[in-house]
Amino acid sequence: EEERLERFSRWSQEHGIQFRGCAIKRGSDAEGFGLYTQNDSARGDFLSFCAPLSTDFADVLVVTPLDLALTPVTIVKDPVLGNVYREMLGNEIDDRLLVMIFLIIERARGRASFWAPYLEMLPSGFGTPLWFEDEELMELDGTTLFEATKAQVFFPSTFVSTCMSLYLFRPDDRELEFQEFLWANCIFWTRALNIPCPASFVTSSSPEVAKDDGNRLVIYVLPHPFISCSAKDVSTIWIEGLVPGIDFCNHTRRASGLWEIDGSDGSTSGVPHSMYLIADVVFPPGSEVLINYGDKGNEELLFLYGFVEEDNSNDYVMVHFPKMFLDEDNTMDFKLQLLRELDLSLQWLLPSSLLASGFLRKNPDDKATRTHPGFSWSGHRKAPSYLDCLVFPEDMVLSLRVLSMPETALHGVANLLEQISHVPSKDDIQAAVWEVCGDAEALTLLVTILSAKMADLVRGTGPESRDEELLERDRRCKEQGTVDDTGFLSQNHRACVIYRKSQKRLVSSFLQEAKLALEACLA
Repeated sequence: EEERLERFSRWSQEHGIQFRGCAIKRGSDAEGFGLYTQNDSARGDFLSFCAPLSTDFADVLVVTPLDLALTPVTIVKDPVLGNVYREMLGNEIDDRLLVMIFLIIERARGRASFWAPYLEMLPSGFGTPLWFEDEELMELDGTTLFEATKAQVFFPSTFVSTCMSLYLFRPDDRELEFQEFLWANCIFWTRALNIPCPASFVTSSSPEVAKDDGNRLVIYVLPHPFISCSAKDVSTIWIEGLVPGIDFCNHTRRASGLWEIDGSDGSTSGVPHSMYLIADVVFPPGSEVLINYGDKGNEELLFLYGFVEEDNSNDYVMVHFPKMFLDEDNTMDFKLQLLRELDLSLQWLLPSSLLASGFLRKNPDDKATRTHPGFSWSGHRKAPSYLDCLVFPEDMVLSLRVLSMPETALHGVANLLEQISHVPSKDDIQAAVWEVCGDAEALTLLVTILSAKMADLVRGTGPESRDEELLERDRRCKEQGTVDDTGFLSQNHRACVIYRKSQKRLVSSFLQEAKLALEACLA
């Protein structure tokens, strides 16, 4: 390990990565490396390669030139395969898959790769569900994440064919193995940042891939100059990629460091066109520098990064319309057409924060004020009296109105829309659906869907009370310093229990809200 650290140290210094008053160190949990403020008394434990500290940039901890960020912009400039990678972007390979392919090829090159000192520092295994053993994966049975993981475990055909065509650049004739794809996939999703590059930097680096002409490299363009850019920079191009140095920061809800982009003048970091990490708090020596990966629920944290947070205020439930309902309804084609006209989905995100204004809210004054979007043709279909207590998003309720319509209601909606002299707008369709259907059938369907989801969760891993018992036994084992097979939970097992426990609690709460809304509707 010490040799790997030294190689990365030399490589970083040679190519412009600056660590200022901080260093890379293996974390206390031995799970991987982290970034720590410099502690002179413990220099032997640190990989320390600090640049001279200027008082002008005293709050800047790490600086990485954008030229050294592993993005499609740098990949298409590769001296060996740059033209091949550039051609891929114009065909079936998008920018994310390109980065994954590049990681596999460069890793296979071994020490011959320019990127070898950085790649050697990256983890070889992960705690995400894609890396779970079968027994561990069953701890997620009944959850959305269980199905998502099973759906991800496959070889994309375009990925395989492309990598096979590059086998001659590998140091051996081995065929691509699934573990190699899995590694590259997890490296990308656990470490990639969405980098807001100044347009002038991207266009000067690689004008062919920087045009906003449908190329999948460009995510979106902001119609104003980016902060810290010179006056000639008139937009920002967002590119996903890995940023050596800064990507060793781990996550916390209360971040102690923030990363930003410096423009062509390098006014903040002293390095033009760079990403820099800046201190957001005053650090004691030896403190870990942590960043916030974003407001993510445990489902996303576990799937992408392999960890969860207890009492995560950003948690949510993803609700899908059951496929069996699609297959059983002979009017579903027309309903799906209506949903497309209204830009509505068959899956809905329910953040836990919605519960704060529902029927079961803790504070009566937290009732939300909502405006009903539909008008009534006849004037008899009034906005529901329970509207301010309804926690479910309007687009979800509207989707359920459409999906729950009996055939007679479909004819009723069609008849109302035929009365309009112009092409029906979204508002017209929405109003017609509300006039004919109301909410009773929609809320009945919602109760059915949430009841089925709750049943799946309990069938898979038991009730919430069992999860609480498992976590309590694990806490007792840790407090007593004992490793008891009947009580101690592995890191992966514990993460699964925390995630599924929260899912059960949220589904139960939303199910209660749906039942109360249905009662109010029928009354």
